[in-house]
Amino acid sequence: YTRHMMASTGPVQEEQDQAHCAARCRGCGGHAAQTPMGRCNSAFAALGPSLAPWRRRGLAQEDTLRALQAAQATSVLLRLVHSPGTAAHGSELRVLAMPQAYGALQKQADLLACLGEAMVQVLQTLTVKASTLRLEMVLSLDDHPILPRGMTPEGPEPWLGERGRREDVPPPIFSLCAGPDHYWDIPLPQGLCGHLRPACQQEHSKEVSAEASQCYLFRLLGTFAELLRYRPPGSALEPQAETIDDLASTAGAAVVQAWPVHAGYESAAEAEAFAASCGELREKAAMGR
Repeated sequence: YTRHMMASTGPVQEEQDQAHCAARCRGCGGHAAQTPMGRCNSAFAALGPSLAPWRRRGLAQEDTLRALQAAQATSVLLRLVHSPGTAAHGSELRVLAMPQAYGALQKQADLLACLGEAMVQVLQTLTVKASTLRLEMVLSLDDHPILPRGMTPEGPEPWLGERGRREDVPPPIFSLCAGPDHYWDIPLPQGLCGHLRPACQQEHSKEVSAEASQCYLFRLLGTFAELLRYRPPGSALEPQAETIDDLASTAGAAVVQAWPVHAGYESAAEAEAFAASCGELREKAAMGR
């Protein structure tokens, strides 16, 4: 199921979708106003360009570390770990943070709990068949975007500096307040934990329903997981992950919270039905219905 579902998110399929639907998106005003299928004015529009910088080469653990260090006072690292000693199905979503972020996390504990619950619900679907799904991501809880494109008042973009081979791409940071098109931050849906999230300094998209937010997150996390080129440290079911250097922990990040991830559906058929309903919702949104 998961292989079938995830295949639809690959670059080849997206190029075919965009070519097929190109005639329907004239006058959109660029990629930011288009869905992944090239259509206009949808709550899912940001899914199209948001992961573009990492599609060609994928994501290395170094990218994740750079993302954590770029916003270490207001961000967390979310890591899906598979281990026989964790949950009933051997998985849990761990939250790691740098010491500089502890104060901010205390103030935003309810927000973090809400985000964790929403992500666990999505991961429960994604892991029905992909029991060793790879996922590790950095999330900024700040009220403004983190990564401007191009030059900043202080000089070049912050990733054009000291850390080796990955100087060609920005660090991947998910943000509640991703900002307009001139920022690299990967946007989370506006309807996600809306009553707890910060008032963004640069609001850029309309609010969407809870159902649309869940489907957006489902598609976003599934696609992002495919881009990972390493196994998150600590996954005991994957020998490679037991021996990999944990760059985040070495840099000072520690586990501050964790949630078990159980299989949320009794069968793969039910999980596939959920994926299909999300596809229908995206189609309706793209057509303005």
